[in-house]
Amino acid sequence: YRNDSQGLAVLAESVQADTQIFLDSCRMLKERGELSLENIRDCSLEVSSGEAIGAEDIEAITSIWQERYEDKYSPALLQELRTQLESALKSPYSRFYLYRKSGEVVSFVRFDDLAASGDASRTHMASFMTNPKFEGGTLGRALLEVALRDEQARGVAIYGECDPELAAMYKGFGFEIRESRMDDGIPTLVIELAPHASETLRKAA
Repeated sequence: YRNDSQGLAVLAESVQADTQIFLDSCRMLKERGELSLENIRDCSLEVSSGEAIGAEDIEAITSIWQERYEDKYSPALLQELRTQLESALKSPYSRFYLYRKSGEVVSFVRFDDLAASGDASRTHMASFMTNPKFEGGTLGRALLEVALRDEQARGVAIYGECDPELAAMYKGFGFEIRESRMDDGIPTLVIELAPHASETLRKAA
């Protein structure tokens, strides 16, 4: 290339085109009823405890988390949530579902077991986030579907928090709204998925 700027522009166009092909492939598989995380080329799904996650994945998870939360909460609450994430990334009681495309983290879901705190009947879905680069497709929903099915197999209820505008999506997966509250001045719903809600989950995606 004549200069670095031209080379970077060509590279950016290539990355954008590849991302769009990936998203279009997922939509096509979805329409055919054949979408699964493992049947998309160069994609993979990994499940790992927090303490077993490597440095590169920690950096990717933290980066996605930061992009989602940095302008949403006050500095004090943001620091509290960051501390919780850092603890989860060292914990044997946290599970991370990582969905990759060509090695890059597309989405992740984090579940925290509550047995250590005396509540063995529920699991906390603490995070469900998609890399902004891959928004607009079915990838995040596909990962969530797989993760929820796997967690339901443990026979415990799953609860979490979400923004009100996401209520319809979570209801589609079988979640019920348990509480409406304000977190740091932001409307928040507490949602729960019962262990027996597998039929609804099967139809959601």
